[in-house]
Amino acid sequence: MNYQPPMRLRPLCFLDTETTGLDANSCEILSIAIRTVTADSGTYDYETLVMPAHPERIHPKAKAVNGFDENVWALGGAKPFSAVAETIRSRLDGVIIAGWNPKFDCDFLNAEFARLGIETRFGYHAIDGTALAWEHLVPLGLDSLSLDNVCKFLRVEIPGAKAHTAMGDVLRTQEVFRLLRNATWFDRMRWARQNRKP
Repeated sequence: MNYQPPMRLRPLCFLDTETTGLDANSCEILSIAIRTVTADSGTYDYETLVMPAHPERIHPKAKAVNGFDENVWALGGAKPFSAVAETIRSRLDGVIIAGWNPKFDCDFLNAEFARLGIETRFGYHAIDGTALAWEHLVPLGLDSLSLDNVCKFLRVEIPGAKAHTAMGDVLRTQEVFRLLRNATWFDRMRWARQNRKP
């Protein structure tokens, strides 16, 4: 059994994937971003494009959201999942995963590894940003738990953090976590006021 540090010392790992569809059993990962934040506030990023084994199966809605183009992915250095699997597994070993609906991303990772014959349990402990938004923002008038709507509600804008890209959504999620974790009564009052409907 591998040594696991105490919970308070485990790195927090913000994770996001873009995929060819919504079903982890039949769809594949197109890109993945991981931002690891250590107990001493060190930050380490990993991002890669993944070339799906069956690009012809991408759902039209997924393609419209993530802009998948096989030639662009190839030029961007996309590799098959098998070529990046060990790097991903090592980066997620012993961390606490955080994300926006991280179960979705973890289900895809577990399915990709299963196709390689490797059993994993990513997401066994994961922190979901939608729960934080529900607790902190729904009482203030938030009416949708999508990351886009939460960022709009909080006025989160990060230069270069493009929505619906893996790293863009990791950066936006990390900032929402920071704001909600450190929220004061004054912050909540300000968010409620700036989002009050006429």
